Amino acid sequence: NGQTTIAVINALIVLSISSAVVYAWRRQDTARSGIVLALVTTAGCIAVSLLYARHGLLWSYVAFTTNFLLAQWRWALLFNAGLMFAIALHPGIFGQGIERAVFVVTALLVSTCAFLFAFHTANQRRQLVALALQDALTGARNRRALEGDLQLAVETHRRSATPCGLAIIDLDHFKQVNDRFGHEVGDRVLIEFAGVARTACRKRDRIYRLGGEEFVMLLPNTDGDGLRTALEKMRTAVAASLRDPDGHPVTVSAGAAPLRGEAYWTGG
Repeated sequence: NGQTTIAVINALIVLSISSAVVYAWRRQDTARSGIVLALVTTAGCIAVSLLYARHGLLWSYVAFTTNFLLAQWRWALLFNAGLMFAIALHPGIFGQGIERAVFVVTALLVSTCAFLFAFHTANQRRQLVALALQDALTGARNRRALEGDLQLAVETHRRSATPCGLAIIDLDHFKQVNDRFGHEVGDRVLIEFAGVARTACRKRDRIYRLGGEEFVMLLPNTDGDGLRTALEKMRTAVAASLRDPDGHPVTVSAGAAPLRGEAYWTGG
């Protein structure tokens, strides 16, 4: 149609979106790419609206919606507010005040619905991730979470030489508890142990269920002496708090070691 300016703007938008997608694919960084995409679509919509008035009006609703899907809600609110004011204050788009008011109301309505959808989707995703990394019985983190956290601990130690300790904990004679009192009682003991261990740990320490009655503790910023102190505190708390149905204390055995420079983690 001979509208060269719009063609150039559209080409820049497509080029920017393609670049952001390629960056996200290669770097696995969707957060920054999402902000860039939201910024590009918002700026493009404002540019078209300022240059060609109503041409950008309908595209604005697409931007109001997708901004919440591409970027964090704070960024999306900022972009949507800028886009709404840029169009609402443009003297050449709306002939009457009622048209401007209708646009503002519908823009707010679309933005609110998009925000609620994105918020609930993000919340459900966080819940699913938490469930995927949590042991269903004890509430401790599971083996999948342990593998990811171990890899991160090793990488952090290699970059900054930050000390880190690892302990493997086993409940003593746990099979006898299951054999004498049943698996329901055994499950209760495991649940109570996980609760006592979390209470005895520092907030930054993490406990994982490796399988059966075996647990793992990952203690960041902890050297050999700190490991001994932490495990003794945990052992004392378990012996003082846990009892089987006969009243005998439940005890644990543990082996631990600090992370050393030559250590590595391959997963699996």
